[in-house]
Amino acid sequence: MDFRQQKRIKGMVKLILLYGITFFLALATAPAPADPPDPQQIVDAALEAHGGEGFQWAQIEFDFRDKHYTAIRRGGLFSYERRFSAPEGEIRDMLSNDGFTRNINGKAVELSEEWKSRYGNSVNSVIYFALLPYGLNDPAVQKRYLGEVTI
Repeated sequence: MDFRQQKRIKGMVKLILLYGITFFLALATAPAPADPPDPQQIVDAALEAHGGEGFQWAQIEFDFRDKHYTAIRRGGLFSYERRFSAPEGEIRDMLSNDGFTRNINGKAVELSEEWKSRYGNSVNSVIYFALLPYGLNDPAVQKRYLGEVTI
């Protein structure tokens, strides 16, 4: 091996060492990845930003898809109502702690348990999404942190 080859090899070794040291210094000085936020803390912050526990004692009305909704909450008691016009008349669906009822033109309509469940779930889901973030502490909610996005 001649002098030039030895010099070239020494230069490559020095370059590899320089890159290696730089790489390890970069790793050593890089900030440690932060633990992901606790989903419960995110939910609690969202609830606080939207009035805290005030929703437990509230009356809220809104229109959605040509239907008028009313949500009344009194502590552990609730009454949800949906009103709309249909070919058969004025429909008033009511869901409360006591169950679901439907009136057409002010008269109670007899429904099977299946239809009570369907209509009741429909009213409940619209109210549930309208009242978000309230409800996110319900036992059925499975909270996970999925990352951060910019909208």
